[in-house]
Amino acid sequence: MKVPAKITGLLVTAIIVASTLTVNAMQEKADTKPSGTISPRTSGQDISGEWQVVDSNARFKISFVDGDIYLEGWDSSNGEKFRISDVQWDGRRLQGIFVKPSIKQTTYANFLLIDPNTLKGTYKGDSSGGEVWKRQSIIAASNLTGSAMQQKADTKPTETITPGTAGQDISGEWQVVDSTARFKISFVDGDIHIEGWDSSDGEKFRISDVQWDGKRLKGMFVMPSTKGITYSNLLLIDPNTLKGAYKGDSSGEEVWKRQ
Repeated sequence: MKVPAKITGLLVTAIIVASTLTVNAMQEKADTKPSGTISPRTSGQDISGEWQVVDSNARFKISFVDGDIYLEGWDSSNGEKFRISDVQWDGRRLQGIFVKPSIKQTTYANFLLIDPNTLKGTYKGDSSGGEVWKRQSIIAASNLTGSAMQQKADTKPTETITPGTAGQDISGEWQVVDSTARFKISFVDGDIHIEGWDSSDGEKFRISDVQWDGKRLKGMFVMPSTKGITYSNLLLIDPNTLKGAYKGDSSGEEVWKRQ
């Protein structure tokens, strides 16, 4: 059957439009895939190696395992290791949370790779400012070390630390007085888990470095939208009240009430 030229033209146009829509849809699907907390080393520059913070004793080792990034850090003056969590690498920008245990110092760092051997950006937390990391050497991907394995655990949404059977059981839902912050504490096989959110909009906190010794609860809380960091140190003063101090982007006292 002979198809009129006008109809043929319409069919060709329809095929082109359909193909374009298909390609766009595939691209949109790719663009909407969750990036997760870690990006592959193959995305952008490979930053594996040892790094030194300019004018500082801080040293870091960056490695990749199965495409995931791991950081180890220490103070070269005394060998003390940083606790590192919430690490993100998108191929150009490196972000993470660093805690120095001996002084409970918390830092949120955000760096841009400005050349293959230089990361430059800002940090905030107990103090704020700018800093530069210089690459000292390049290393190949290796097996997970003890520190990297701990870091992998630290990047989980909630942390597991001390048995709930030690001291008072604080499982349940808690509200921070005069705040929209809410928390749910639970114990699984004796380990503590904390979930937290802002009840005004439902945004979830990123929670790490959680510790519970039966009387005192400690943890680090990050609000992703604002990059606000809080390190809380709370004492259980009765079965339904946690009270203590917080520091980070701001400092003061807070009270949690069991609901």
